[in-house]
Amino acid sequence: VLLPGAILQKIFIKEKFVISSFVIYSFIFSLCFNFVLISFLILTRIYTQNIVVSILFIEWIVFLYVFRNEIIYGIHTPKITQIQDNNAKIYFILGTLISLYMLNNILKVDIFYGWDAVVSWNRWATELASMDFVLNDGGYPQLYPMLISLGYVASGKMSSFQGIGVAIWQYFAFAGIVCSVFLLPKDSKDMAKWSAFGLILGVITYLAFFSLTNQFFVGYVDMPVSMIILMSSLLILKASICLDENDKQNAYKYLILSAFCAGISCQIKQAGLFYIAVYAICLFYLYFKYKISNKILLLCIFIAAL
Repeated sequence: VLLPGAILQKIFIKEKFVISSFVIYSFIFSLCFNFVLISFLILTRIYTQNIVVSILFIEWIVFLYVFRNEIIYGIHTPKITQIQDNNAKIYFILGTLISLYMLNNILKVDIFYGWDAVVSWNRWATELASMDFVLNDGGYPQLYPMLISLGYVASGKMSSFQGIGVAIWQYFAFAGIVCSVFLLPKDSKDMAKWSAFGLILGVITYLAFFSLTNQFFVGYVDMPVSMIILMSSLLILKASICLDENDKQNAYKYLILSAFCAGISCQIKQAGLFYIAVYAICLFYLYFKYKISNKILLLCIFIAAL
């Protein structure tokens, strides 16, 4: 599920390969790409196993080609010894260890028992896999069941929710935790401060969504939409940090990525619509405070509204 986003990230975002950035960018772009792709395949009535497997095969070929240098020569890994701030080193190591611990706990999930997860999302995913667009009385967005249906069609196993559904749910959790811990310190002049902030935020995110609320076994989409909204908010914050440091090029990149997150949140759950209003307020605040480009402002609004 990261393949199309990884390819788009490699083509359109020109920066050195960093694993955390790779996960965040690939996740965002893959959600957008798969939403459009699945909608097109259903509309054209070609949402079949042969077509989906062929697309996945092509994606793998393209992925291996565009990442051929990283595969042959290796990938960039953080050089902790080159970080001058000792506090930043400690925070980075702690963040990595805690992220791995959180990921390990998330991957332990093997069954959902929530009513909506089993009865609604699974049923809608099955209908989408049968090339029927879902019209539900509650007006629930369909990106989450669309992703599940992609697994159903590719594997040829309809209603294998406790395997594929749980894997998709973990996909959101993993991306959210990685973004919480590693996004803000990246290329920051005050690495220690933002490393500490990211570390605390990652722990709070884990406690709020997975430990204290027992979301591990419920399977509702509250967690996926929350992770997308969290990522969009962190990208806006990262953009403001870059603007404070007079790094407009990276700031604009993060603003555009946050717009993608804001827009896609509406396709996961209705709460995304409320976040769009918050996102617009934040965007205009940055516009008036930092005098960001009119072109970037309009582009972000267009992407979020699209």
